[in-house]
Amino acid sequence: MGHGGRGLSNVFDPYLEDLQWYFLKDLSEGIENGDLAKMAHIFMPYQSGDIYWFVDPVDAQDVIHQGVISEKPKLTVHDTVGEIAKIIQEFGNDRGEMYLRSKAVPPYNSGNFPEFMYLWAYGYSASQRPGVQVRTHLMETIAWSYWNSDDPYDLVIGNGIIGDLPGDFKFQYGGAVIRYLGNLSDPSDDFAEYAIYASGAVMVPRGTGIGNRITPPFRGSSGGPDGGPLFTLKGKDIDIFFHPTGVRPGSMLETGDVLSVAGAVMPPMGSLVTVTVDSPSGRLVNFSQHANKIGYFYNPSYDVQVTQPGVYTVTVQVVHDGLTSTGLPPVSNNRGDVLNTVGGAFNVYVIPQAATPPCLDVPHSSVINPATIQAATLPITGSLPPEMTNATVNYTVRSQDLMMASGTLAVNANRFTYAYDPITLHKDFRNLDIFDQEGKPTAVDSVTISFFANGRDANNQPMYRGRSLMLQGDLLLADTFAGTNGLVELGTGSFRPGTIAITQGESVTWLNCGDGARQVNGSGWSSGTIPSKGSASRVFDSPGTFTYSDAANPGINGTIIVTRANTKIYLPLILKQPSTGAAPIDLSKGIYLPIILR
Repeated sequence: MGHGGRGLSNVFDPYLEDLQWYFLKDLSEGIENGDLAKMAHIFMPYQSGDIYWFVDPVDAQDVIHQGVISEKPKLTVHDTVGEIAKIIQEFGNDRGEMYLRSKAVPPYNSGNFPEFMYLWAYGYSASQRPGVQVRTHLMETIAWSYWNSDDPYDLVIGNGIIGDLPGDFKFQYGGAVIRYLGNLSDPSDDFAEYAIYASGAVMVPRGTGIGNRITPPFRGSSGGPDGGPLFTLKGKDIDIFFHPTGVRPGSMLETGDVLSVAGAVMPPMGSLVTVTVDSPSGRLVNFSQHANKIGYFYNPSYDVQVTQPGVYTVTVQVVHDGLTSTGLPPVSNNRGDVLNTVGGAFNVYVIPQAATPPCLDVPHSSVINPATIQAATLPITGSLPPEMTNATVNYTVRSQDLMMASGTLAVNANRFTYAYDPITLHKDFRNLDIFDQEGKPTAVDSVTISFFANGRDANNQPMYRGRSLMLQGDLLLADTFAGTNGLVELGTGSFRPGTIAITQGESVTWLNCGDGARQVNGSGWSSGTIPSKGSASRVFDSPGTFTYSDAANPGINGTIIVTRANTKIYLPLILKQPSTGAAPIDLSKGIYLPIILR
């Protein structure tokens, strides 16, 4: 069995060393190293499926009552039978916390003489926030590194300099490997054993009065201490939820694409997940299945190829009906769904292949107002084709795969408007960065805004338009829609963008957002007439740089840069044969190194 670590790092109090659950603020009472306990690093929870709640201290008083917030990876195993423990002869198994330590035949050191190793014992650990890789380690039992909650995580995309914010949550995974080679010249006594581990970490707002803690989930309903709900979102206590990693809220697909429902359960355990998928014409999928032991859920046999355009509704609900770290199942507080949804339902949009996207007018490309240097709304106005009638427009806003807003927009004179307002959203989603450590306005999150319109054309046939915008931090980074590699808007007096880069064999689509017909001309080619709110596409099969201009105004120019497609080059490779006792390398099928050329 895989485990994290008992007690606290660098605190060697007999009472603390055996703790699997605790409230940090209580450890100073009657404990010799109580003050030190408040400053220690927190190991990943010992029991798989348990939760570490951490509160961000802002002043000395918070530190006194809550402790310094830092986490240190530790991965151990428990041999419940005892046979492996006898062979490994490593301490800790008596309390279910056997250390992982590789060994070599004396007098050789395992770090310098791998060819003399008779025991490989190590682990993998990973702490993952949605969209942000926090830490990964390949280690023996303890990684000699730690991180605080205000760590900027190297400023990876989606993380601000403040680090974790209330509402942020992390999936923490581990895997232990034990490979015993025994007699290096006789493989008959060799064996290999593996163990998995998962826990959760959640940042909660200060002022809750509970402070940092590790307990089982479900508020004590399965026995053990009551650590409270995971967190509260828009006034609702969250005890368990499903985090989608297949289709997400607002995903934009084309007909012919595959709709896959996959994700992770928090707390990460083998909970029962129920999924339904409804197309515009009826139900396509309805099934229930348990996630695996660390909460991952996916069954490819229920993938669906979408053939009908429209709004699809995916509903995911989860209930934990198994045991917890207490040895008992929960009796309450064990049901949930997808965060910030009604009953776990969210929209996925499907448009016809090669459908023309709607025109979108974004007056500026930043959510930071340059005049006031303050976070501001980003108004987005969309235009639909003049022949489209009875139109309805759905929208979805998500960040870190969490749906922050969804609904319908009014359509007047074939136009619709949505104002992305990070300040208002931050009131409910405090992990949406809008300020840095000094209180200055900022934005770092990846935010996707999807629009889907459906109505009727001039022949009263169904008509669909779909398009997504992506904000990276405070800037409008990407503007895409399904089925297109490069999109250029024909605006008044310019092409947007003026220069676009694609890969050999991909296409460029010109979208006419003006009121009259347009045409673009290149060297030896033309787009043909593009009607108002219509589009034209061209595939570029050869690498190079191609210029084009507006037929009515040759002074308006654009550039397309086409790079070569990926190429594999086969190179000779010399391999050193493994040491005695290992399997020989099979070269019968050849080996190649892929070299990517741009």
